[in-house]
Order: sequence, then C-alpha cells, then structure tokens
Amino acid sequence: MNELVAAALTPATPGAFVRILGSVLPGVGRTRDQIVTYAEEWKAEAHAAIESDLPVFVALGDSLAQGVGASTRSLSYVNLVRQGLEERGIPEFAVLNLSRSGARIHDVLETQLPALEAANVDVFGGVCTVGSNDLVRSSRLRQTRRRFTELLVALPDPITMVTIPDSKSMTAKSMNKHIRRQAELLDRPLIDVAAALTSWRGMVAGDGFHPNDRGYQLWADTILAGLELDDFGVAPATDTPALGHRNTTGVRGIVEPA
Repeated sequence: MNELVAAALTPATPGAFVRILGSVLPGVGRTRDQIVTYAEEWKAEAHAAIESDLPVFVALGDSLAQGVGASTRSLSYVNLVRQGLEERGIPEFAVLNLSRSGARIHDVLETQLPALEAANVDVFGGVCTVGSNDLVRSSRLRQTRRRFTELLVALPDPITMVTIPDSKSMTAKSMNKHIRRQAELLDRPLIDVAAALTSWRGMVAGDGFHPNDRGYQLWADTILAGLELDDFGVAPATDTPALGHRNTTGVRGIVEPA
C-alpha cells in the first residue's frame, strides 16, 4: 500500500492521560480501547475498499468519524450512513475511512487528503467531521478559523463538511458561524449537525466526551438528510440545513473545487 495511505491508516495511540484515566474510569477505559480496535477494523476495510475498484464513500476527520463512543463500530455514524445510503438505493459501493482519533484540521489537510489522492479511488460522496480537537487543544482561534477556510477550499467536491458540536461551547458556536459564513462565500456544501444537536442530554458516551449510540444516530440521520442524494437519483429523507451545491460526479483522486 502507498506510504501516504499507510500513514493515514496508522491507528492513534491513546495518550498517557487517557491511559491513566481509563484505568480508574470504566467509561474512559472503553473508549480508550476503541481508539485502537476501531482503527484497526477501519484499516482492514480501507485496504479492501482500495482494492475493490468500487466507488467509495469517504470519511475524513477525527474520532467522531471513527465511531469512538458507540457500543460497536457498526453503530458509528459512518456505518449508519452507509446503511442509510444502501436503503435508499445507492448502487454497490465501499467505505474508505481515513479519519484518525485525535486528528485536527491540519491532519486532514496534510495527511488524510494526500492519502485520499494517493489511494486513486472513485469518490462519489463523503463527509468530514473535524475541529473539536483544535478548539480543545489550542487557544489560537484565528489560526483555527484560517485552517477551516483552507479545509473548505481543499475538500474535493463530493465530500461535505460538517459543523462541529457546539451546544456546550460559545467558542464552538462562534467557530460554526465562521464555518457557515465561509461555506456560503465559497459556495461549498455544509451539513449543519450543530443545528440539530441542541442538547447533549442522553447522547454522551461513558467518557463524557464522545457521542453514544443515540448521539451517533442523530449524526447519521442529519448527515443523510443533508446529503444531496437527488444528484445521483435518490431523494433525501428529510430537510436539514445544508449550504452550497454538491457535485457528486465520481472522480479519480482529488478534484480541486471550482
């Protein structure tokens, strides 16, 4: 496998703080273990997707796209979206999940997107969920805003950006305003999960940070509703805030946005 792809698919290693906390808090311990096991499973699936010659649905981003917090990987939002697309009659396709737990925007720009280009696959659609780690680990908000704009420009047309959870954070709310404004200015698609996630109540995993099964179901429902499935002959299930136009023509590797 290409070195860029292999680098993107290398599982994250839980940090010392998470390892220690996981030894005393069962909820943290479960999600700590998922960081590695889910990544290994997605890695095996990515190998199969690249070798299959099927069109692919791509997932980029952080632990949200990995499904950390869900009781099983099958209940991650990526798998739930896959099931929803299949139920809506999308022809046979594979899933290529290049996300990585702990990833920030620069990881998508510098590792995941180059890996997608190197994979040389036919992308018919996809989503990118990233940004929460940037806000948690850095106070340089101006830099984060600039990187979000860079990401919106860099994402291939078939891949749709998703807003970040913001029900508990004024900083995240401000960042989402920037994302919405930039998406509109750039005429880029955007699925507004933050607008649907008005409360975390009953939707948080045992670690107090990641979504649980119910939370990931909301993610999947909102993404499925926001994807412009009518572009390839399938109508969306419901109306959900989405900005811009989405070109879902299959592409080979990376296509620069218009």
